[in-house]
Amino acid sequence: MQTATNKQTGFTLVELLITLTIAGILLGIGVPSFFHIIQSNRSATQINTLVNAINFARSSAMERNGAVWIGSRDSGTDWSDGWVVYVDTNDDGDYDDGEEIRLFDALPNSSTLTASQGRISLDDNGYVDDLRITQTITWALTQADCDGDLNRTLTLHQSGRSVVAQTTCP
Repeated sequence: MQTATNKQTGFTLVELLITLTIAGILLGIGVPSFFHIIQSNRSATQINTLVNAINFARSSAMERNGAVWIGSRDSGTDWSDGWVVYVDTNDDGDYDDGEEIRLFDALPNSSTLTASQGRISLDDNGYVDDLRITQTITWALTQADCDGDLNRTLTLHQSGRSVVAQTTCP
Protein backbone atom coordinates (compact mmCIF):
# COMPACT_ATOMS: atom_id res chain seq x y z
CA MET A 1 0.00 0.00 0.00
CA GLN A 2 1.30 3.42 -0.94
CA THR A 3 1.06 6.44 1.29
CA ALA A 4 1.02 9.88 -0.15
CA THR A 5 3.74 12.09 1.26
CA ASN A 6 3.24 15.77 0.92
CA LYS A 7 6.79 17.08 1.44
CA GLN A 8 7.21 20.85 1.04
CA THR A 9 10.44 22.61 0.24
CA GLY A 10 11.38 26.28 0.45
CA PHE A 11 11.08 29.03 3.02
CA THR A 12 8.08 30.27 4.85
CA LEU A 13 7.26 33.95 4.79
CA VAL A 14 8.27 34.32 8.44
CA GLU A 15 11.69 32.75 7.82
CA LEU A 16 12.27 35.04 4.84
CA LEU A 17 11.32 38.18 6.83
CA ILE A 18 13.61 37.22 9.71
CA THR A 19 16.51 36.60 7.30
CA LEU A 20 15.97 39.95 5.54
CA THR A 21 15.76 41.78 8.87
CA ILE A 22 19.07 40.30 10.06
CA ALA A 23 20.72 41.10 6.72
CA GLY A 24 19.44 44.69 6.90
CA ILE A 25 20.83 45.15 10.40
CA LEU A 26 24.24 43.78 9.40
CA LEU A 27 24.37 46.02 6.30
CA GLY A 28 23.35 49.03 8.38
CA ILE A 29 26.30 48.42 10.67
CA GLY A 30 28.85 47.53 7.99
CA VAL A 31 28.24 50.04 5.19
CA PRO A 32 29.20 53.21 7.12
CA SER A 33 32.44 51.56 8.22
CA PHE A 34 33.18 50.52 4.65
CA PHE A 35 32.60 54.10 3.45
CA HIS A 36 35.20 55.36 5.93
CA ILE A 37 37.70 52.78 4.67
CA ILE A 38 37.14 53.91 1.08
CA GLN A 39 37.63 57.57 2.04
CA SER A 40 40.78 56.76 4.02
CA ASN A 41 42.25 54.82 1.10
CA ARG A 42 41.44 57.71 -1.24
CA SER A 43 43.36 60.13 1.01
CA ALA A 44 46.31 57.77 1.26
CA THR A 45 46.38 57.31 -2.53
CA GLN A 46 46.31 61.05 -3.18
CA ILE A 47 49.16 61.89 -0.79
CA ASN A 48 51.17 58.88 -1.98
CA THR A 49 50.91 60.22 -5.53
CA LEU A 50 52.72 63.35 -4.33
CA VAL A 51 55.32 61.26 -2.47
CA ASN A 52 55.92 59.28 -5.66
CA ALA A 53 56.31 62.52 -7.63
CA ILE A 54 58.91 63.80 -5.16
CA ASN A 55 60.79 60.51 -5.33
CA PHE A 56 60.60 60.63 -9.13
CA ALA A 57 62.02 64.17 -9.09
CA ARG A 58 64.85 63.06 -6.76
CA SER A 59 65.80 60.14 -8.97
CA SER A 60 65.54 62.31 -12.10
CA ALA A 61 67.90 64.87 -10.55
CA MET A 62 70.43 62.17 -9.72
CA GLU A 63 70.07 60.56 -13.14
CA ARG A 64 70.51 63.88 -14.97
CA ASN A 65 73.27 64.99 -12.61
CA GLY A 66 71.58 68.36 -12.24
CA ALA A 67 68.73 70.20 -10.56
CA VAL A 68 65.14 69.09 -11.12
CA TRP A 69 62.18 71.10 -9.90
CA ILE A 70 58.76 70.05 -8.67
CA GLY A 71 56.01 72.61 -8.30
CA SER A 72 52.34 73.40 -8.56
CA ARG A 73 51.06 74.02 -12.07
CA ASP A 74 50.32 77.67 -11.29
CA SER A 75 53.50 78.24 -9.17
CA GLY A 76 51.35 79.13 -6.15
CA THR A 77 50.95 77.25 -2.89
CA ASP A 78 47.71 75.53 -4.01
CA TRP A 79 48.71 72.20 -5.56
CA SER A 80 45.11 70.96 -6.02
CA ASP A 81 45.21 71.64 -9.77
CA GLY A 82 48.12 69.26 -10.21
CA TRP A 83 51.89 69.56 -10.20
CA VAL A 84 54.78 69.20 -12.56
CA VAL A 85 58.31 67.78 -12.41
CA TYR A 86 60.53 69.85 -14.70
CA VAL A 87 64.02 70.94 -15.62
CA ASP A 88 64.37 74.72 -15.53
CA THR A 89 66.22 75.18 -18.82
CA ASN A 90 66.19 79.01 -18.71
CA ASP A 91 67.15 79.21 -15.00
CA ASP A 92 64.28 81.52 -14.01
CA GLY A 93 62.93 79.14 -11.35
CA ASP A 94 59.49 79.03 -12.95
CA TYR A 95 57.88 76.28 -14.98
CA ASP A 96 57.61 77.14 -18.68
CA ASP A 97 56.03 75.08 -21.47
CA GLY A 98 58.41 72.45 -22.79
CA GLU A 99 60.40 72.07 -19.57
CA GLU A 100 58.30 69.28 -18.08
CA ILE A 101 59.55 65.80 -17.41
CA ARG A 102 56.21 64.61 -16.06
CA LEU A 103 52.82 66.23 -15.42
CA PHE A 104 50.50 65.15 -12.62
CA ASP A 105 46.73 65.62 -12.81
CA ALA A 106 44.51 67.63 -10.50
CA LEU A 107 43.13 65.97 -7.39
CA PRO A 108 39.66 64.47 -7.75
CA ASN A 109 36.66 64.75 -5.43
CA SER A 110 37.06 68.35 -4.26
CA SER A 111 40.24 67.57 -2.32
CA THR A 112 42.60 70.46 -1.63
CA LEU A 113 46.36 70.28 -1.37
CA THR A 114 48.22 73.32 -0.07
CA ALA A 115 51.95 73.67 0.48
CA SER A 116 54.27 75.98 2.34
CA GLN A 117 55.94 76.70 -1.04
CA GLY A 118 54.90 76.73 -4.66
CA ARG A 119 57.95 74.86 -5.95
CA ILE A 120 61.18 73.25 -4.80
CA SER A 121 64.44 72.26 -6.43
CA LEU A 122 66.23 68.98 -5.87
CA ASP A 123 69.96 68.81 -6.55
CA ASP A 124 71.98 66.07 -8.22
CA ASN A 125 72.31 64.25 -4.87
CA GLY A 126 68.53 64.23 -4.32
CA TYR A 127 68.63 66.86 -1.58
CA VAL A 128 66.33 69.83 -1.41
CA ASP A 129 68.39 72.59 -2.99
CA ASP A 130 66.30 75.61 -2.15
CA LEU A 131 67.57 78.44 0.01
CA ARG A 132 64.06 79.74 0.72
CA ILE A 133 63.35 76.97 3.22
CA THR A 134 64.79 76.49 6.63
CA GLN A 135 64.25 72.85 7.53
CA THR A 136 61.07 71.42 6.00
CA ILE A 137 58.34 71.90 3.43
CA THR A 138 54.81 70.86 4.37
CA TRP A 139 51.78 69.89 2.29
CA ALA A 140 48.29 69.58 3.79
CA LEU A 141 45.71 67.39 2.05
CA THR A 142 42.14 68.20 3.07
CA GLN A 143 39.07 66.21 2.02
CA ALA A 144 35.84 68.11 1.33
CA ASP A 145 33.62 65.59 3.14
CA CYS A 146 36.11 64.85 5.89
CA ASP A 147 35.10 62.75 8.87
CA GLY A 148 37.54 61.48 11.47
CA ASP A 149 41.21 61.32 10.51
CA LEU A 150 40.97 61.43 6.70
CA ASN A 151 43.29 64.40 6.18
CA ARG A 152 47.00 63.88 5.55
CA THR A 153 50.12 65.98 6.02
CA LEU A 154 53.34 65.42 4.10
CA THR A 155 56.59 66.86 5.45
CA LEU A 156 59.70 66.95 3.25
CA HIS A 157 63.02 67.46 4.98
CA GLN A 158 66.09 69.05 3.37
CA SER A 159 67.66 65.61 3.09
CA GLY A 160 64.82 64.56 0.78
CA ARG A 161 63.17 62.34 3.38
CA SER A 162 59.38 62.56 3.41
CA VAL A 163 57.02 61.76 6.28
CA VAL A 164 53.24 61.31 5.94
CA ALA A 165 50.93 61.72 8.93
CA GLN A 166 47.18 61.41 9.39
CA THR A 167 45.46 64.48 10.74
CA THR A 168 41.98 64.93 12.12
CA CYS A 169 39.29 66.82 10.28
CA PRO A 170 38.29 70.27 11.47
